[in-house]
Amino acid sequence: MLRALNFVLCVVMLVFAAAQVTRPDWWFWVGCFVVPAFWAFIAGFRHRAFGSVRWLGWLWGCVAAWIVLLWRHWPQAPGFWRSEVWLRDVDVRSGLGLMVALVVLAVALVTAYRKR
Repeated sequence: MLRALNFVLCVVMLVFAAAQVTRPDWWFWVGCFVVPAFWAFIAGFRHRAFGSVRWLGWLWGCVAAWIVLLWRHWPQAPGFWRSEVWLRDVDVRSGLGLMVALVVLAVALVTAYRKR
């Protein structure tokens, strides 16, 4: 079950990353979505790597970094969760994408501890 969930989340993050290629600062945003895709893949298919404390440390470091990124890019528009707001505002979409990326990292973290 967790393997399938991590696979789906990995694919979703890769689709998010592909959608960022047209942005002027694409390299930053592609990285923001490729890293969670990497961790979802590791959690789903290479979970034995989490037997090492080093890998868990890197994952915790990424979670902390994404919390800071989300704090820096939190959507400022009122009612940002409504579709009429995020459909026209790229900053809101960026913040929402980082929220999804943080959820993906949290699922990878839960998977890492359950598979240890």
